[in-house]
Amino acid sequence: MEDKNDKKIQVYEQNISDLRNSKNPKMSYAGSLTGYASIDKPWRKYYSAYALNINAPNCSAYDLMKQSNIRNLDSYAINYYGNMITYRNMLDKIEKISIGLKNNGIEKGDIVSMCLPNFPEAIYTFYAINKLGAIANIMDVRLSENELKKSINEVNSKKIVIFDQCLESLSNIVDETPLDTIVSVSASDSLPYPARGVYNFSTIFHKDKIKNSFKFIKWNEFLNKYGKADNEQDKCKLSGDLSCAIIHTGGTTGIPKGVVLTNDNLNSMVYQYKYIGINYQNGQKFLNLVPPFIAYGLVNSLHMPLCLGLTEILIPKMNPKDFPTQMLKYKPNYVLATPVHWNELSENKKSQNINLSYLITAGVGGDVLTPTMENRINSFLKSHQCEYKLSKGYGMTEVSSCAVTCTNNDCNKLGSVGIPLPKNNIKIENPDNGLEMKYNEQGEICINSPTLMKKYYNNNEETLKAIDNEKWLHSGDLGHIDKDGCVYIDGRMKRIIVCSGGFKVFPSFVEDTILSSGLVDKCCVVANPHPEFINVPNAHIILKDSLKEQLDENCISEVENKIKKICMEKLPSYSQPYKITFDSEFPLTKAGKIDYLELERRDKEIDIKSIESKSNKIKSLKKWHIMSFLFIYDIIVQDSIDKRR
Repeated sequence: MEDKNDKKIQVYEQNISDLRNSKNPKMSYAGSLTGYASIDKPWRKYYSAYALNINAPNCSAYDLMKQSNIRNLDSYAINYYGNMITYRNMLDKIEKISIGLKNNGIEKGDIVSMCLPNFPEAIYTFYAINKLGAIANIMDVRLSENELKKSINEVNSKKIVIFDQCLESLSNIVDETPLDTIVSVSASDSLPYPARGVYNFSTIFHKDKIKNSFKFIKWNEFLNKYGKADNEQDKCKLSGDLSCAIIHTGGTTGIPKGVVLTNDNLNSMVYQYKYIGINYQNGQKFLNLVPPFIAYGLVNSLHMPLCLGLTEILIPKMNPKDFPTQMLKYKPNYVLATPVHWNELSENKKSQNINLSYLITAGVGGDVLTPTMENRINSFLKSHQCEYKLSKGYGMTEVSSCAVTCTNNDCNKLGSVGIPLPKNNIKIENPDNGLEMKYNEQGEICINSPTLMKKYYNNNEETLKAIDNEKWLHSGDLGHIDKDGCVYIDGRMKRIIVCSGGFKVFPSFVEDTILSSGLVDKCCVVANPHPEFINVPNAHIILKDSLKEQLDENCISEVENKIKKICMEKLPSYSQPYKITFDSEFPLTKAGKIDYLELERRDKEIDIKSIESKSNKIKSLKKWHIMSFLFIYDIIVQDSIDKRR
């Protein structure tokens, strides 16, 4: 029987359908431009009238997902290593875990922690929490013991659903938290039966010692014990402005913060994509590589595809080396990946004869994409029958992930990250006086969007710094906008290096110069204090693989001299790298970005903890051996199952 929320969304969808049919042509905006992007909004010419005028319905994320698939229940929602889960089965699981949480005392407004990779249980848990009007505190599975404790304590969470490979760390600090129920999820809980036994056997000798075991309960035991229907259960009527998730920032520019997102934030993202001009169809496949504890994972790779009726192909381990095999096997219509993934696909021997005609969105983000790499990958896509270019994008956790994207080839200019989503507004602001800059002038990127976060959790001071009185988010990123509304990222304000005499060095400018040498694969320029010059730019580089093989003192010296020569030719004197460091790899934040703060600490010789670092690597290897098993299973076992079908 349909509830009021279901009926309300049906009526809303009909109104949108009427609007779409009556105003299908793209809007035309004649007249002269003022020169200010936030007033002119030149990107509107790329969108239809209904895309610019619709708003998401006032409901919970769960209600939108459910109603969007009310006629799609027997289609597949999830593909987890060959376990094909329909929307009907998925909704049944969500209902059961929701009842279990309610029977365990969870009510509207409570905070439930979840710490899971890309497992079906992550989807069930998030929507079950949301269905109750509670808030999901979504945590990274790679957190240390102290970080786990901090993330749980700061929100006073009493329940957690967690990956069983994190249990040992959690058990060591559980007495220092308010937790009273810990539901553990195994990677095998949703595996097909042939693989479940193999998996369980492979982990039999890797069982972690658990303290305070009375607080711990396995996923299936929890469902069987608490997931029994209560006939007197009240249906919770939820509005869109209710908080639904806390996502923790990656710490690229400072101390990580908890970003509070609402139902409206998530649903607004869905509706902007739904009417963006892409012909989404039920049953199309979405390859989900992004973990749910990142905003792109929760919003753009989990909630959005499911609301569009797509089939989520869940990949728990985000390894670029596996990407060519995944593309060959699953043939997804939509993918969000990093530049490294697409680069691996274009260069891997397995991919040279691949037909990519099925690929509609080749989404890319999360790291720097150089124009050279962009051209090379686009040429690869075109030569392998994909009619679309790389779909670049830009966003932040604070705006629920994506704010700007390349909706089609017409607005996909080389070097740009695309145009603002239909309901978004972007301006470039002078960081010195707060005035808006004109077209092609560089300044701070500011974003106004219905996906703008509610606040930083329990941090009003930082919230007021980030969002001004007119609801503009100050990104801290430098960029510019051209007269077509295409946005370009030029660097990060907080990475500006102020040198002697007040000269400002933009690290991205130095990095691009060094990368243009053709000798370097990756580059990161950081500030380093100097007794004579206040600060100097230090360049950390990773050489191309072809040079690594012949790496010796002579080669290093030759490469260093060539880089210095290019810098002298193209950079002002105050931007010259004071020191060039050859690295084999860069430290990364939990969001997978280069941790330039860590590189700065290394240069200053302040944060040298080699013994602790080795210990953490061992723990990480132990935790992630599980994902290696899943990939091996996918390649060997699953292929034989597919053939039998």
